[in-house]
Amino acid sequence: MNCKPGDVAVVVRTGTYATEYERALLTASLGRIVTVVSVYERAGMWTWKIKEPFWMEVPGYSDVHVIGLDDYMLQPIRGDKAPNATESPKTLEVA
Repeated sequence: MNCKPGDVAVVVRTGTYATEYERALLTASLGRIVTVVSVYERAGMWTWKIKEPFWMEVPGYSDVHVIGLDDYMLQPIRGDKAPNATESPKTLEVA
């Protein structure tokens, strides 16, 4: 699991989608920052209820009220200490 309750996280991936609507919705959510509250299982996926539900306009479709996001889409922002000027930056591994 990527997140834990109370984490601030950013949407970093869309994964796979079953419909064109789902593709449009997930792509439009990239970069959004949310606070996760509690996790539940939805269709075999761990999904986080978010603290600040939002409405999203998806071109060509009706607006949707987003109340949760799947864990695999999120990257928590936990405020790791920045390296000193003399330290090498950490290497980012992409999954």
